[in-house]
Amino acid sequence: MILILDFDGVITDLNIDWITVREEVSRRVGFKVESMLEFWEKYFNNELFNLVNEIVERYEFESVIKAKPYDDVEKAL
Repeated sequence: MILILDFDGVITDLNIDWITVREEVSRRVGFKVESMLEFWEKYFNNELFNLVNEIVERYEFESVIKAKPYDDVEKAL
């Protein structure tokens, strides 16, 4: 049997500080990014997209390292 779950929001909360992420992204791309979703749509498959994706992945990875499962997750598994 294989059980596949969505990690963020189901197993744990990653607590990513998206304001800080957007601030760093804005500094790196040279303009203010108000919405990550709009940025992804506009710059998909572009050099800026790849740069920003690396930044976001770093924040996600740091959050995963610190994440703790919700109290009821271990019982459910």
